[in-house]
Amino acid sequence: MKEEKQKIENQKKQRLKIEKQHQQNERQKIKLKEQRLKAEEQKLKDQKAKKIREDDLKLKEEKLRLEFLEKQRIRQEKKN
Repeated sequence: MKEEKQKIENQKKQRLKIEKQHQQNERQKIKLKEQRLKAEEQKLKDQKAKKIREDDLKLKEEKLRLEFLEKQRIRQEKKN
């Protein structure tokens, strides 16, 4: 009789242990999903910032090119 009660208690403990492990696994899955989402958000922010920097650089290059062409045109007019 005592052995049977002990066996039942051990089974209950084992079930609780398994349930706790399952809950812990679920929490870990959620944390990993949150980390992946944060990483993806950061990646998108970084890509956006990179695009802005590239666009700014292109605009500056174009401005310099136009200024150079304008100066060249003025020099050419002075020669003529």
